[in-house]
Amino acid sequence: MQKKLTTLVMCSVTASLFAVSVSGAASPQTLLQDEQGKRHTVLGGLGKVEGKTAEARALQALEKVKTTYGFTQAQGNFSLNSSWQDELGITHTKLDQSIHGLPVYGAQMIVHETDGRVQSITGDYKQLKPDTGTALVTAEAAIQKAVAHTGFRGELSRPATAKLLYYPQGKTAVLSHLVNVAYLDESGQAGNWQIFVSAADGSIVQANNELHFLTCSPGTPAVGTGVGVLGDTKSINTTYKSGTYYLEDRTKAMFQTTCGTIETYDFRNGVGPLSYATDPDNIWNASTQRSAVDAHYYMGRVYDYYYSTFNRNSIDGRGTGFYGAVRYSVRYNNAFWDGTRMVYGEGDGTTMLPLSGGYDVTGHELTHGVVEAMLNPTYLVNIQTDALMESISDSFAAVMDSKDWTIGEDIYTPGVPGDYIRSLQNPDVGHMNQYNSSYNRYTLSGIPSKAFYNFSVAIGSRSIAGKVWYNAIRNYLTSSPNFSMMRMATIESAKALYGAPSSYVTALTNAWDSVGVY
Repeated sequence: MQKKLTTLVMCSVTASLFAVSVSGAASPQTLLQDEQGKRHTVLGGLGKVEGKTAEARALQALEKVKTTYGFTQAQGNFSLNSSWQDELGITHTKLDQSIHGLPVYGAQMIVHETDGRVQSITGDYKQLKPDTGTALVTAEAAIQKAVAHTGFRGELSRPATAKLLYYPQGKTAVLSHLVNVAYLDESGQAGNWQIFVSAADGSIVQANNELHFLTCSPGTPAVGTGVGVLGDTKSINTTYKSGTYYLEDRTKAMFQTTCGTIETYDFRNGVGPLSYATDPDNIWNASTQRSAVDAHYYMGRVYDYYYSTFNRNSIDGRGTGFYGAVRYSVRYNNAFWDGTRMVYGEGDGTTMLPLSGGYDVTGHELTHGVVEAMLNPTYLVNIQTDALMESISDSFAAVMDSKDWTIGEDIYTPGVPGDYIRSLQNPDVGHMNQYNSSYNRYTLSGIPSKAFYNFSVAIGSRSIAGKVWYNAIRNYLTSSPNFSMMRMATIESAKALYGAPSSYVTALTNAWDSVGVY
C-alpha cells in the first residue's frame, strides 16, 4: 500500500472551506493527515494564546482547531498529561483526550508554543462513543480477572496495579481497568502484561504480554578486567564489599543523586532465584563469567550514551538504577527488557551465542525502556506504532554500535559469516509499496529504519540523526504514532534543532520520501 501525501494549505480567509476555525492567524496553516485521512498535525497559522499556565494556553490553542478535529470544545475533552520546556525554549504541552474526566488510552495531542505563539499541534482526536459511564467492576475484581487471564499461579514480581480509563475499540470507548501484571518465576514463565478489563462486565477487552526482546549500601568502587563472550578483554566498573568484588557500577551520575547503580546478576542457567555475579580478585576471566562481563560493560555504555548525548540520567531519566541478569534458562535464544530489567539468554551456540555479547542487543533493549519512559506507547492498537518502537530501538542501537548497520551480527548464527538479525541498510521490507498490515512489527520496522539510514548517510552523521530522532520522540510524538506522524515529528525536530530551511530538513524529507512515507 503506497502512502500518498495529503496536505491541505489554508489561510484564515478561506478556513471555512476546510472546516478549520482560526482566530488571529497571520500565516498560512498546513493540515497533515495520513493515507487513511486521519488528521494528526496542524502547522502554523494558529496565532497567539494567553494564559498563566501551559495547560491554559494549550486548551486555548486546541479551541482554535476544534472544528478541524471534530470536538465541541477543548475544556472537558482534554486533561493535562505533562508540560515541559526544551533547551530551545519551546514549550510542549501534552494533553490526554478524556471522557467523563477519564483518559482515552492512546489518544493525545501536543501543543508546541514559544511565549504564547503556537507553532504547531500534533496528535489526533478520536471520535468515540462511551459504552458506559459507570464502573460496575471494582479495581480489585479486575486485577483478579487479569491475573487469572495470564494463567500464572505464582508470586508476582511486583503488586498488580489497575487504572480506570477508556479503551478505544472501533468507534466505541470501552470503560476499562488497565491492569499491569508482571512475573518471572522458577518454572520459566515470564510476563509483563497489559490487560484491559471491562469495567461493565469484567470481560477481557484486550491483553498483551509486552516483553521487549531492572538504597545505598556500603561498598568501594573498583575497576576490574574481564573477558567477554567474543574473547575480548575489557575494563569493568565493580564494587568491593566484604572481601568480594561485585558487578555493581557506582560510577554513574545517578549514584550521586539517587544511589542508582547498574548491577549484573546470574540465573546460572536456571530461571530463579538470581545470584550475585561475584569474583574474589576482580579478574573476571572464567568461561562462566563471560556473559556477565559483557552485559555489565554494555549496559554501562548505553547509560553513558544517553547521559553524555542527551543529559538523560538513566533509563527513566530520573536516576533510577537498573540491572541485568544473564544465563537465563538453558539454550534460550533471546533477550528482553521486561519493564524493569534486562534478561539475557545464553543461546544454543548455533542460532545464537550468549546474547549479552552484542552491544547493539543491549542498546536495542534498553532503548525500549527509554522510549517507554518518554512516551508510554500503546501496543496492539496500531501495528505501525509497534513497528516504530522496534525501528527506534534498532536506530539507536546502530548509533551506539556504529561499526555497521546491522543488528545482532556479533551473536547471531556464529557459523554463518556476515549473518545478522535485521539490517537498517537492507531491510526485508524497506518501502511502503511492500507494506502489508499482516506483517509483524519486526518486518515492518524496516520502513522507518531505512528512512533513518538514508538520512544518516545523506548528512554523513548517524549521531546527528539520533539527536533529531530523540528530540522528535521527546517533544513531538504522542503515545500512538504511525509512520506519517513519525515523519512529521522528525522533520519538526530537525527544523527546531537546525533551522528551516536547512540541508538537514531537506535530507530528512528526501529520506522519508524515498521509503514512501508522506
